[in-house]
This record gives sequence, C-alpha cells and structure tokens, in this order.
Amino acid sequence: MHSRYSGQGTLRLIGTTCMLGLLAAVWTPVEASSLSSDTAYLQFPTRLLEGIRDRHLEYTRAAVRGPRGGAVARGPRGAVARGPHGGVAARGPYGGAAARGPAGNVAVRPGYRPPVPAGGWYRPPSYWWRPGAAVAAGAALGFVTAAAATTYAASPSPGTGYCWYYTNSQRTQGFWDVCPK
Repeated sequence: MHSRYSGQGTLRLIGTTCMLGLLAAVWTPVEASSLSSDTAYLQFPTRLLEGIRDRHLEYTRAAVRGPRGGAVARGPRGAVARGPHGGVAARGPYGGAAARGPAGNVAVRPGYRPPVPAGGWYRPPSYWWRPGAAVAAGAALGFVTAAAATTYAASPSPGTGYCWYYTNSQRTQGFWDVCPK
C-alpha cells in the first residue's frame, strides 16, 4: 500500500516553483513583458495547489499538459504520460510499467508480484490407482501387504486394506495404496 503522503513533497516543490514563477512575472516591469504575444498565455494550476494545501488526502491526483502537446496524469492507481510525438508510457500502482514509442515499439516491465507461500504436496482425492493398476502401469515393481511392509516402508500403513507398492528392487522406496482384491 502507498504511504499517506507519498507524492506531497513533489507536489509541494511544483507548487512552490509555480508560485515563484508567478511572483517573478508580477514583479517584472511592464516594459519587459510582451502582452500582445499569443505565446504569453499563462494558465495557473489551481487544482494542483489545492492538492498541496489539503494535508489529509490519502492520495493526490494531478494532470499537467506540456507546451508542445505532451501530457502527464498521476493518480492513486499509477501514472500515464503522452509525449508530443505520440509515445505513451504508463506505470501501475506497484511499479509495473509499459511504454509504446511513436513508431509502435512496446516495452513492458512486470510489477510487484506477492510471494506465494510454499505448501506441502497432498494427494488429491481424484489421484488414485485402481487396485493392482499401479503394477500393471509400470509405476510400481510389485507390492507387499501392510504386515510385510513394516520392514521395508519408512512410514506406517495409513489404514487397513493398504499395501506398500515399491518402486525399487530393494523395496525401500514406494507408496501406500489400496490392496488388490
């Protein structure tokens, strides 16, 4: 999970930079600024500063458009960016990323994958041999009854009616299964 104030330091820096730029534009003498130019349009990101002022936000969302057509958006589930030439990049909430260049080439990096706890193997209910089929299928060399298997098998018989199917000629390796009738 993300930290509560993960992006506020960055947004605070962006907001401070915008404020300093605005103050520099206000304190500049009128003769030095070109008011008739179409490129002198300044749009102040008020929503960005509102996100900085509210300190109890769990996540901060922001979107910015660049001067040459690029755009960046960030939210609680990741970020996405579009370049001025059509390239796109996206990042997920756990570090995964994907990028597509203007020519269509793609690069992907997987994100965080939680570890899977290792569990022991157990015999599923549908995993069984018919009595005597293990020997016929070649899975076992032969079998002995539970009374005779106590000298060979390392583990005791799981129940009555089970035989030790051995898989080596010394009869030390094998498995317990139902005895043939």
